Amino acid sequence: MYEQSEEFQQELKLKVRKILTLQEWRRRKMQMRISKEEGRLKKDEEETKEMWKRKREHEEKWEGIRGQRVCFHNSLLREFNNRCLFMSLVFILFAITFWNVLLKIIEK
Repeated sequence: MYEQSEEFQQELKLKVRKILTLQEWRRRKMQMRISKEEGRLKKDEEETKEMWKRKREHEEKWEGIRGQRVCFHNSLLREFNNRCLFMSLVFILFAITFWNVLLKIIEK
């Protein structure tokens, strides 16, 4: 008959309230963890999308100026070839002059 007494009913109410409160607290904590993890995953996904977007834009920009790079490279090659040709001519003229001077010295 103790279960029907007022004291037992009060203790039972307190215990049930404590258990329900603890369950609700655990549920809310779990919900907070889940939402935090979902937020982290969403942030990671957005960062990945942004990274791929930046990479794609960089590649498009790089390909967009390809003509300029090729033109610049070709002009450098032409300039280098012109310099090599000029230096070769200078060397040949120097060699001819040097040999002429040597021949004059030898002939004397």
